Amino acid sequence: MDSCRICSQLADVETAFNKNGKPEYSSSLPLAFNELTRIEEDYHSVDDYIAQCPLCKTKYHYRSTYEFLVGGSEDEITLTRLLK
Repeated sequence: MDSCRICSQLADVETAFNKNGKPEYSSSLPLAFNELTRIEEDYHSVDDYIAQCPLCKTKYHYRSTYEFLVGGSEDEITLTRLLK
């Protein structure tokens, strides 16, 4: 069990999904995600980057994909904890 106040609220892999126009099918990342800091490493994109916990320095890979569909576009987000 992670003792960090932020990371203890995040699973090793977190996913979120947004179907535009269908809030009943949408989900969000945990609020602790908002406390992570985006850092510049190998990823330099809004949709694919490395984030880091400001307390324990654990790193996470953030990836967002977007698919345009008539009648409701879809966004999928994955946050994956990287090995320390």
